[in-house]
Amino acid sequence: MFQNWQHIYDYLFVCVFFPSIRFDCKKVDFCLAKPTTKVRIAYFYFFYFPINQSVKKKKNVFTSFLFSRTFFTTNKMELKGSCHCGKATFSVKSHTPAPFMRCYCSICRKTNGGGGYCINIMGMYKTLKVNGEEHLRTYQAVRDKATGELCGNIRYFCGECGSHLYAYDRKYAEYVYPVASCIDTPLPELDSSSDVYHILTKDKANWVMIPKGAQHTFDEYPDLSLEDWHIKTKRLVD
Repeated sequence: MFQNWQHIYDYLFVCVFFPSIRFDCKKVDFCLAKPTTKVRIAYFYFFYFPINQSVKKKKNVFTSFLFSRTFFTTNKMELKGSCHCGKATFSVKSHTPAPFMRCYCSICRKTNGGGGYCINIMGMYKTLKVNGEEHLRTYQAVRDKATGELCGNIRYFCGECGSHLYAYDRKYAEYVYPVASCIDTPLPELDSSSDVYHILTKDKANWVMIPKGAQHTFDEYPDLSLEDWHIKTKRLVD
C-alpha cells in the first residue's frame, strides 16, 4: 500500500486532520461514503504521484491547495443578503466574511455609491442560492473606454430597486463576491485604523476622505488577498 515514507506521512496526516475520511487498506481505496471528484483526485495523488526532487516542489504546492480551506467547504459562515425592496434574496457560505477592503475605483464608486467606495466580501460560488432571480439584472463595466475592454466582474443588481447584490468573475469561478452593504447577517466588527484596507485610492473622488490614522492605503491593488488577510488576522472561519 505504501511506497515510501511520504505516503505514510500523508496517510497519518489525513487520519488526524480528516477523520471522516476512510481508508480501505485491502482495496487501497481512499474514499468517503460517496466519493467526490476531489476525493478521487486525492486518492491518486497519495498513492500514484511519484516523489523525487524535480516534482517535490509541485507536490507541496498541490498539498497546500488540497488541504486549504477552499478545498473543503463545510463549516463556513452562512451569509444572507437581500435587496431593499425584498424581491431578490440570496444566501452563500463564506470563510472570509470580514468587510475590511474598501475599493475606491470609479466603477465601484459609481455602481455602489455611498461613501465613494464599495466593500466586497467573498463566498463559495457553489453554495450561492438566489430567490427572485427573475428580478436580477447584470452589468459588466468597461475597464478601458479607449479599447472597449470589459471588466471580468459581472455585477448583479435588483432590477426593481437597483440594489447591488454581488459580483461574479469567470476567471475566479469558484468564488462569488457579495456586497457587504446588502448582507443582513451581522458581519465581524473591525478597527477602522488597523484592520481596514483602502485600495485604488488614486481613483477616489476628491470629496472622499480616508479616515485619519488609516494604516493600510494603496494607490493600486493591495499586497494580499481577501483570504490572506483573514489568515493573517486570524479571522478565517474554519
